[in-house]
Amino acid sequence: MCSTTGDEYPIEPTKEENELDKYVYMWIEGRPKEYRQAYKDALFHYAGWLQETETHVRTVSREVAIRYVRSLAIDNEYAVSTVKKRVSIISSFYTYLCENGVEIFHPFRQIFRDPQVKTVMRGSPRKGVSLSAQELTKVFAASDTLFSEDASEWLKMALSMMAFMGLRLAEIAGAKIAGKWIGGVRLGDFFYTNEKLAVSLIGKGSKPRTLMVDEYTKSLLLKKSARTGDTKEKVYPFGRSHLQKCIRRIVKHTGIHFSAHDLRRTCATQAWFSNVNMNTIKDQLGHADIKVTERYLMSTGRSNEKNSVSLHSDLCKRVMEEMKENGHEA
Repeated sequence: MCSTTGDEYPIEPTKEENELDKYVYMWIEGRPKEYRQAYKDALFHYAGWLQETETHVRTVSREVAIRYVRSLAIDNEYAVSTVKKRVSIISSFYTYLCENGVEIFHPFRQIFRDPQVKTVMRGSPRKGVSLSAQELTKVFAASDTLFSEDASEWLKMALSMMAFMGLRLAEIAGAKIAGKWIGGVRLGDFFYTNEKLAVSLIGKGSKPRTLMVDEYTKSLLLKKSARTGDTKEKVYPFGRSHLQKCIRRIVKHTGIHFSAHDLRRTCATQAWFSNVNMNTIKDQLGHADIKVTERYLMSTGRSNEKNSVSLHSDLCKRVMEEMKENGHEA
């Protein structure tokens, strides 16, 4: 757990530190392959923080552990789920050390029950954002700039289904459970009903949903279908983590800070501002409880509520117009 400068240690590592380094790599190698990089990143971030605070991993106190949680939750503005995952990884490492006979104090055990940590975590979640038509235009344009033509088409289809139709990331890309891919929208899931394109999918909790497809996603889908006759091909075949990495690249390129879930939030808030009934939004997003939908939406005065209107039509049209004006293919 020593930090290095270049290829050399700034000071000669002690026997104790070499022993800990050995356990770090043994522990990481014992994790599932798909999680090793995340575990390595979490541990090395923690090691760097310990060096900055001049604390040795063996002597971390409860107070120091709380300071680390605060630094994650406040200084770096991580989401609560990310903080909990990070601390869980580090806590597992401490447990591993103890099980292997390394005498060490375990400061992270049940740390989220601590009132100080509860206070920090209660105010730390990153606030969700709703993107404007101009921002979405920049996002779609960035995917053309950063990725190949084929990859850009897949990516734009996934982004548009989240922003205009309110799909979850896992509903589009699927999820790997016990080594098998579950879910994921395929080209064969799209069909016509009353001369309009729709998609049938399995949502959260294995609940089936049928949604109407917006014009932008439809245009991308027709291009993709014209090239392949394979109805089993996924709309986004690279998985959730790949899609999230692509979004992070777009965020860095455009300076527009958003997550995959913020695109889903965009669908909900834009529909709300367009006077769409909340129950309609709830059904579109696949929420079991309308209270969850309410948390997505900002309170605003509205009049003349419409009970059935396309959730994505206005926003989608504005984005397509913006893209044409800026010389991008819509």
